[in-house]
Amino acid sequence: MWNAETGDIKQVFDTENDNDIVTSVAWMKGSSPVLAIGTSSKKIHLWDTTQFAKIKTYENHHDGRVSSLSWNPAYHHLLSSGSIDSLINSVDIRAPSTQSIVCTF
Repeated sequence: MWNAETGDIKQVFDTENDNDIVTSVAWMKGSSPVLAIGTSSKKIHLWDTTQFAKIKTYENHHDGRVSSLSWNPAYHHLLSSGSIDSLINSVDIRAPSTQSIVCTF
């Protein structure tokens, strides 16, 4: 990530292996420093970009790569993810990862 004030560049995220690639990203709406990252390994990672620390990882929510991510504009704690598996899942990031799916389309 590039800091416009200082010109510093810091790496926020790295994939787990060379075959895994970032397939989607979405900034949380408002002034929050949370970045959602979807990967070809079917995972969604949430990162705090001020601390450069992982908040949580969602696994087993999709059966294919995560091809799109979108934060709900009215409820900032809801994140929707679309996948090549033809499903759209909405998660509440305040809940534990295993209980976070709010709905699936």
